[in-house]
Amino acid sequence: MANPPQWLGMKYPDSDLVGLLYRYARPVRDTRMTALDVGCGSGRHLAVLRDLGYQAIGIDNDPVAVDNAEHNGLDAVLGDASAYNPPIPPDLVVGWGFTMIVPCAQDILTGWSPGLVILDWRSRNNTWAHYVDNEWLSDGRVRIVKEGHILNGLVYRLSTPDECEIPGYERIRFQTVTKQDGVECNEWYQTVHRRLNGTAN
Repeated sequence: MANPPQWLGMKYPDSDLVGLLYRYARPVRDTRMTALDVGCGSGRHLAVLRDLGYQAIGIDNDPVAVDNAEHNGLDAVLGDASAYNPPIPPDLVVGWGFTMIVPCAQDILTGWSPGLVILDWRSRNNTWAHYVDNEWLSDGRVRIVKEGHILNGLVYRLSTPDECEIPGYERIRFQTVTKQDGVECNEWYQTVHRRLNGTAN
């Protein structure tokens, strides 16, 4: 599923993610640590990972986004995350927006076996989750139906705090971010997960 065209030009990294990276995921000095940005878009977070010292690669299923990332001098591959196999388990996976659009996100992440994972999740408290014409799908996701809205026609997965977990991982950080503009409330959960010993190959 492609993101709204307005998002393709996003150049600035999310400040919340930058803070989590600096607190939990700064690479060990003089090591070659790998990072995967799943749903990398045009590379706004890939650049941060690279500047932190990671050997970073992004994956996205939007060809325009991947072209933009490559134009920005970043390494990105075009493809579906469910079919992607990293050559080695990455030290870090960042998925900013990934859990919101991929129903099996946790299964994919578990299969990649990263050491650390940083994610955000859409809360069920978002105003747009409750539009009367929305279509709720059998897998629990919602197709947003509101003419003229930036998300009209898109399908999103919404989560409760208890659902923001990855099998075989310890959740070491959980925070809620709420933004309200007087008309709509948007709420995200942001999490950091560390692989438990003995859970991965």
